[in-house]
Amino acid sequence: MQIQWQVIVPVKVISPNQYEHWTHRAKRNKLIRRWIWAMWTKDKPKIDLPCTVKLTRIATRFLDSQDNLRFSLKGTLDVICDFILPGLPPGQADSDTRLSFEYDQRKPATKEQPAIEITIYQNHTAEAQASETPAAETQTGRPSE
Repeated sequence: MQIQWQVIVPVKVISPNQYEHWTHRAKRNKLIRRWIWAMWTKDKPKIDLPCTVKLTRIATRFLDSQDNLRFSLKGTLDVICDFILPGLPPGQADSDTRLSFEYDQRKPATKEQPAIEITIYQNHTAEAQASETPAAETQTGRPSE
């Protein structure tokens, strides 16, 4: 898979089980949205579909990888999908079948602050792989027509 866009957003992502006032969560999601917008408009990546969006949470403690990790990164995922597929209602772009998602988490390197690493990979479909392989050669050593 070929990386189409990769960026690290320096924002702390907390567990959805941790109580916080709704305004704090909204403020953090707005901050994430602004960071991603700024990086997206600076880089102006061209994303070819189908693609895989990998979100990696960088923090000192791990979250439950089945529920908490996915839910804590939902706002980030919605923003990324809205940039990849503009024009859809907010929060609806992630239901497109051409997008697939991966979630991961890792501990930070020494003195690295908590962050979200966003990586977008291009998926190779069967047609794309067939077009990348050279034409089959006949017994005469010439490419078939």
